[in-house]
Amino acid sequence: MVGINLFLASSLINDFANNDLKKELLAMNLPLAFGFLYLATLAFAGHIYPYIPAERGGGDYTAEKAWVLTFDALLSNSIPTNVLSSSKTNLQSKKAVILDETANTIYIAIPTDGTNEIAKWRENIPITADHSNSRPQRIFAIKREAVVEEQSEPW
Repeated sequence: MVGINLFLASSLINDFANNDLKKELLAMNLPLAFGFLYLATLAFAGHIYPYIPAERGGGDYTAEKAWVLTFDALLSNSIPTNVLSSSKTNLQSKKAVILDETANTIYIAIPTDGTNEIAKWRENIPITADHSNSRPQRIFAIKREAVVEEQSEPW
């Protein structure tokens, strides 16, 4: 639609001798073209991006491994209690999905239902009143200096 709109506008613009009419034609067609481009971007984000694997930069985490993070004892007070496993003897996290990593931070989500919940993350379900939607309920940001080791485990 964007290409057709711009093609028609460029082919009609030479028919107008008056410069004011050329400006009016552009003023009508450029916002329309950008509107279609915006709608195409939204359609991609809502329907295609969730099915691109995460290792390729997409939003599909169904093939991702479970990770257990081991934390530094000196920085254990900075770790959220929802992230730590129930075992009091070690400073390890529950099984988590690493969503993103930067130089200073690791972003993780902890699915409560394992791979079943991860598969629901890519569904396009609207948010309900009780917040039971298809997205991770909580995303945690952990400072990289607090993490001593990352171990991959099966679900």
